[in-house]
Order: sequence, then C-alpha cells, then structure tokens
Amino acid sequence: MLFSRLVTNFDQLIAAAGDSNVHHVILASATSPNYSTISRGFLAEAAAYGHEKQLRVDAFISAPNDKSFVFNDHEIKIMETDIFAAQSLGIDGVILNAINPNNQLDVSSLEQLSSAAGGMEVSLGWSIDELPESKQAEAFKWAADNDIEHIY
Repeated sequence: MLFSRLVTNFDQLIAAAGDSNVHHVILASATSPNYSTISRGFLAEAAAYGHEKQLRVDAFISAPNDKSFVFNDHEIKIMETDIFAAQSLGIDGVILNAINPNNQLDVSSLEQLSSAAGGMEVSLGWSIDELPESKQAEAFKWAADNDIEHIY
C-alpha cells in the first residue's frame, strides 16, 4: 500500500521522510486556498532529499487563483512551464486539476498538461470532488482512458 503525505515546507518533508509508513510525498504551496505549485528551489531540494530517503516525490501543479480549479489560457501556460521545470528537477510525477466554467473536467487543458509531463506519472487531484456527482463517472472514465495513474 502506498502512503502519501502532502507537504508544504521542508520541515514537513523531513518529518515525512522519518515516518516509515510514508513512501510518497506530494509537494504543494499553501499560498492559495486550493494549493499551488511550490517554488522551483523547493522542487529541486525536495526531489534530491526525497530520493535520498527513498521517497517518491510528486508535485501539485496549479496556478494560484481565486476561481478554484477553473484556469484561463495564461494559467494553463504557467502550469505547463511549471511541469517542464518539475521534470527537469527530477520530480517523479505531477498532480493536475482543471475544471471548466460549466463544472466539468477541462479535458483539453488536462490533455495539454499531461502531454507536457511526458515520461512523468500523471495523477488527477481533488478537483473531481467539485464536479457534480452526475459528471464524476465520466471523469473517472476519461482518467482511465488517458493513462491517469491515480485520482485523489
């Protein structure tokens, strides 16, 4: 079983590495209500430290905004650039969220971001919880059909 821990600072990462039950950490910044992408420096140091401690290290990729997981084209480009940075710094996987203003999975944005993550594991974050129950099954099917590894 994979035990994960969300960490937003290096002290939390050190604590997670010291917990024998934790095998996977998710890096995120707590600067916005729905979390956002952690700094490039944190990504680099966390990847090195986490791998040294035999942890899988994933990054939560999200542009900070006040609209939850609804992103405009500029924010998607920011997220794409963050994915490239995470990949170059040795992060193992990314966790993505994107819904459209109609409260459905933003499939085109998720496909663009997943493509940017080429070679990294891609997971779908908790934006699925914001979808109406009637749209969740469709989102799960899309995730399964598009090589999404995990849904949080």
